[in-house]
Amino acid sequence: MSRFSRFLAEVIGRVVTALVLIGIGLAAGYGIYFRWVEDDPKIGIIDIPFTVISDDSATFIVEMIDFAREDDSIKGVVIKLNSPGGGVAASEKLFFETERLRREKPVIISVADLAASGGYMMSIGANEIIARPGSFVGSIGVLTTFGSEPPPSETLVGTGPAKLTGGAPRTFLAQLELIKKSFIENVVTQRGDALNMSRDEIAEARIYTGMEALRLGLIDSLGTDSDAIERAAKLAGISDFTLVNVNVEALRLRVQQFERVFGTSLDGDGEVRLQVDTLARAFSGPQAQAGVQRGVPPDFPIDVEIPQFFYLYVAPTQ
Repeated sequence: MSRFSRFLAEVIGRVVTALVLIGIGLAAGYGIYFRWVEDDPKIGIIDIPFTVISDDSATFIVEMIDFAREDDSIKGVVIKLNSPGGGVAASEKLFFETERLRREKPVIISVADLAASGGYMMSIGANEIIARPGSFVGSIGVLTTFGSEPPPSETLVGTGPAKLTGGAPRTFLAQLELIKKSFIENVVTQRGDALNMSRDEIAEARIYTGMEALRLGLIDSLGTDSDAIERAAKLAGISDFTLVNVNVEALRLRVQQFERVFGTSLDGDGEVRLQVDTLARAFSGPQAQAGVQRGVPPDFPIDVEIPQFFYLYVAPTQ
């Protein structure tokens, strides 16, 4: 091989090597950018203001939990909670969804004024519960209301002795007891060795200050929202992170879904109206009241009354 041929081969080899190295450098830079810059780790903040847990409010809260769970950039979640509880089924739903989120990323409940009854049930689904010294926590118990038996009617015939009534009052009291035991057992299981209360003490359904709740093992520590954020980051194993307002992001998804369904874009005022309407429905009081007709034809011969069970703290009145 001539000297020129060897020189040319050497030049080509160097160019190829340089191109390979440039390609590797670009790939590494691309990966670093999207790993560390574009996809910064985040702590998601879900802010639940004073909320009676109903079907409507639980639905929107679950949307926020789902957003936090599905966003891979969110490494930990802080749920700021202030609730006296609400419906049994809705409260249990929030417990299961919080516990499901906990299985995928750390969840810290930060109690503001109140996490009682169904609100406390949701809380025990998290990794840890942080409250203020003056917060109120507990009221682990159940309330029930049930309607009176419908009047006899020759035009209304049912099968089975309880078809028209659902059962005697003692039946509902027995159900009340079963639901109470289930709540207590859930608290015992979820709080584990941290709990310093017997089942009988829990069954008294007392409300405790944050300081008392810490001593009894109903919560894990005393602190603020900032403490909850730091704890979530520590459990997630991250130190450099940003915060994301999950409420806003979940609402934005609702707006986008609205636009896709109806094929129209909301202007600024329209978006504000939609957000206000959404929050008004989501954070309203209990939607299910005793005696509410649920999809029953208007000419049905009797009012449909269903038993109502609530994990709800009712403050004493004078």
